[in-house]
Amino acid sequence: MKLLNKYILKEILSYFGISLLSFTAILLTVRLIQLTSLIVNKGLVFSQIVIIFIAVVPTFLEIAIPMSVLLGVMLAFARLSGDSEIVVMRASGISLISLSKAAVLFGILVSVISIFISVYLSPWGNKTLNTVLYEIARSKSTAGLDEGMFNKLGKLTVYSEEINHQTGDLKKVLIQDDRADLERLIISKEGKILSDDKNQRIIIRLQEGDIHEEDKKNYAITHFDTNQIVIDADQIYNPDANVSGKESKKMSLSELKSEKQEYDKSLKLFKEALASGEIKSKSKEITKDTLIPLLPTINSTEKEITYKDFVKRTANFELEAQKRFSMPFACLILAIIAMPLGIQPPRAQKAWGAGLSSLLGLGVFITYFGIMSVGMALSEKGSLSPFIALWLPNLILGIVAGVLLQKMNSEKWQSTAHFAESICLFFVKFRKKKNNN
Repeated sequence: MKLLNKYILKEILSYFGISLLSFTAILLTVRLIQLTSLIVNKGLVFSQIVIIFIAVVPTFLEIAIPMSVLLGVMLAFARLSGDSEIVVMRASGISLISLSKAAVLFGILVSVISIFISVYLSPWGNKTLNTVLYEIARSKSTAGLDEGMFNKLGKLTVYSEEINHQTGDLKKVLIQDDRADLERLIISKEGKILSDDKNQRIIIRLQEGDIHEEDKKNYAITHFDTNQIVIDADQIYNPDANVSGKESKKMSLSELKSEKQEYDKSLKLFKEALASGEIKSKSKEITKDTLIPLLPTINSTEKEITYKDFVKRTANFELEAQKRFSMPFACLILAIIAMPLGIQPPRAQKAWGAGLSSLLGLGVFITYFGIMSVGMALSEKGSLSPFIALWLPNLILGIVAGVLLQKMNSEKWQSTAHFAESICLFFVKFRKKKNNN
């Protein structure tokens, strides 16, 4: 039996390795395409390129490993099914429960590795990448602007008649800000590009100007004496980057716990103010200086936030902490469910080949992430516990895996094809019964 488990494990490892290399290469290629302009236009040295490359790998592995586990186990058992080896093993009296030991062992090992990557390597990679991008942005932003021309800084278009590349001073500035849903144009007599080392952001500080804003219904002009535009370093090189929750991705588990405790204290202050009548409605903006003294991740230039934003940021810390364990644990669940999904009749496997297993695997993975995404969205709104949001997909897939394995082990279903056939027959009988009534 040990020899058989080693044989199956060898098959799984070979397909897992190929899948992992393929998925990682695809994800890295997409990310490097996004950073092409940074590498080509900003004159990076080779060491910076290597650091960026290494820093993004752990983040991609968090997604690539679960996908590779699912596909690797499925392809391994699909190959065994196609060559009728599963039929021979079961005819010899070996149950599917016994055959699943190799898949379970593999799932446990990969889950442990994934936890290490998620807890230690991924925060390090996010922190390192953000630091490198910020250093490049700080040293290159002013130097990369040409006076008298329209320059792109992420979703900002910046024009200045005069630029002092040594001090960062700007004269006669025009900025189009495409980050918001409405159209925003800012005109200023002068400005200065500064760097915020603590929050690792670039700040454009403007003096004496007007902000022109237009949506589908209104057009407004606001005059200002001083105004600041804050740009996250990652958004300069990846305009579509999602800043929400990005700070939590760089934190260790202890830092996440500490930040969550501070946010809980602030939320308690808010609820007390709401109960006492100091705040009439949850939709009212919360003044940072008076009501919320403990908001370390909120930009220092941000004067107020809404209750909705506050709840979302509070949930981000707990979601990130739970995600670092729920997704690695999903590797074990996916390894278990992949086994019955990979077993197909020899004729079907020979007709469809690896395409059938790949299609089934893609469907399972989309379902898993779909449930998790919905749960996270509800959690950010305060409608669902972060724990439930991130562990519910594992529970659902675990139940499905258990049912499939039990049914196929008892030979009530010979394969997932029989499972699909059973579902179809059930609906046909239900429809006939309904029509007869």
